[in-house]
Amino acid sequence: MKGLMFLGIPMLFMITVLILLGMYVYKVIQNQSSSLKIMIIGIAVILFSILISMSIIKIIVGILGLLIVLYGANKSED
Repeated sequence: MKGLMFLGIPMLFMITVLILLGMYVYKVIQNQSSSLKIMIIGIAVILFSILISMSIIKIIVGILGLLIVLYGANKSED
């Protein structure tokens, strides 16, 4: 039980940090008008996903980064 708690607390901490980072990235994307800047943010998220050690979360963050890049590519200039 103690070993399970030891593994669970860092995982919860990492998930919390990723949620807070995701909220920050969402706010930054909302305020951007340039599609190139949105695509650069998406590439940064993909590169950040390489640093994550847990494979499931790495895949999820990588897919979200890809979606951000695609959103930036499809965003029309107003």
